[in-house]
Amino acid sequence: MSAQLGLLLHHAVADGSLQYMFNNPSSQVSAHFWVALDGTVEQYVDSETVAWHAMQMNDTYCGVETEGCSDPPYAEAMTEAMIDGLARIYAEGHRRHGWPLVTAEADGQAGFGYHRMGVATACPCDTRLAMRPEILTRAGELVDSGRAPLPPPEPPAEPGMAPPWPGRYLAYPPVMQGTDVHTWQAQMAARGWELTVDGQYGPQSQGICIAFQTEKHLDPVDGIVGPDTWAAAWAAPVT
Repeated sequence: MSAQLGLLLHHAVADGSLQYMFNNPSSQVSAHFWVALDGTVEQYVDSETVAWHAMQMNDTYCGVETEGCSDPPYAEAMTEAMIDGLARIYAEGHRRHGWPLVTAEADGQAGFGYHRMGVATACPCDTRLAMRPEILTRAGELVDSGRAPLPPPEPPAEPGMAPPWPGRYLAYPPVMQGTDVHTWQAQMAARGWELTVDGQYGPQSQGICIAFQTEKHLDPVDGIVGPDTWAAAWAAPVT
C-alpha cells in the first residue's frame, strides 16, 4: 500500500464466503475482508498489501465486502452482527494504521469510504452506505474500551542492533499508530531528538524523520520511515 487512507465498503451481491473467488488469480478481483450476515469475518489479503477491489483506489484504501444484496433491488439491510463485525475491522484499522473515525465521501479523503465514491458502480447500496456512522460509533467505543486489538510488540533488539523493520512504511498523512511507531520514536528520543513518544506518527515525527534523513544523507529525504531510515536510527553514529 502506498498510503492507509481508510476502508472502502462494498456489497457482495452474493451469499456465502468469497474465498473461492478471491483465491483464484484468474478472477482478477479480491478484497481484504468479508463480513457475513451472522458477523463472521474472513480476511483474504494482508491490510498492508494491495487488493484488487477499487481500481485506482486499490493502493490507498483497504476493502471490505459484505454478504448479501444478491436479489433485486440489491439493497439488503445489514444485521446487528454484521455491523459489529465491520466495527471490529475498523477499530483494528484505526489502531494499526490510523484510519480516522470519520466518513470519507471522495477519493483521496481519509476515513470510511465506499466503492462508488471513486468508481462508476452501484456498489454499495444506499441501505448499507447509510450504516457507516453507526459502524464508526461502535468502532470508537471499541477503541475507547481498549478492546480493539493492538499490533504485537516488537521483539527486543540486541544491544547496538536494530530490531527487524516492521514491514510497513511509517508516513504522514494520515496519522499512523502502532508499537512500531513507538519503537522508532523511542530510539530517536534516545539519540537526543526532541519528540513525543506516543506511538503516533504525525507531523512532529515526520519533521524529525526529514531532519534525520538530511543529517545522515539518506536518499530519499521524504519523511517516511522505510527499511533504510529504520536501520539508520540504530546503526548511524550519533552526531
